[in-house]
Amino acid sequence: YGTNIFRNAAMMNIAELSTPPLDYPIGGGDHIVVALWGGGEYQEDYVVAKDGSIFPASLGKITVQGLTFESARSLIYSRFKSVVPASTNVQVTLGQPRTINVNIGGEVNNPRPVTVSAFSNAFNVIGLAGGVTQYGNLREIQVKRNGRVIETLDVYKYLTTGDIGSRIYLQNNDFVLV
Repeated sequence: YGTNIFRNAAMMNIAELSTPPLDYPIGGGDHIVVALWGGGEYQEDYVVAKDGSIFPASLGKITVQGLTFESARSLIYSRFKSVVPASTNVQVTLGQPRTINVNIGGEVNNPRPVTVSAFSNAFNVIGLAGGVTQYGNLREIQVKRNGRVIETLDVYKYLTTGDIGSRIYLQNNDFVLV
């Protein structure tokens, strides 16, 4: 019971989300799009640099790494709003999210490293690894970072209550172990 959840194609690819979750942590490689219209017309796609910042011309460096999308959007909005005419509308969105490498192992059909959108969660990468084998334990799927278990998932709890547990975003070089 429950292993078929990982065979759903929609579960595997969430890079196509039109709007990021507000608690999504911004990181190097994310694309932030700023659009202005009304009192001024402008659109630019900024890639968050390795130092965690974007650098809009005439505004200076804006450090956004580690901020939630909601906080980064608010900060960028206020910086642009301070230099444009009052009648100008400012919109800040996330374009392409960064990609990360995640290792998936244990009792999955195709254990391997996968490259996924930073929006992805442990369920997505298990689906990309072909799902859980007949011996896989769906009650204790571990997400490890730097050798430490940072989250334990219970698929049955999710299927019976809809509770996925705490929302931990995967990071580069995390391990998902079934």
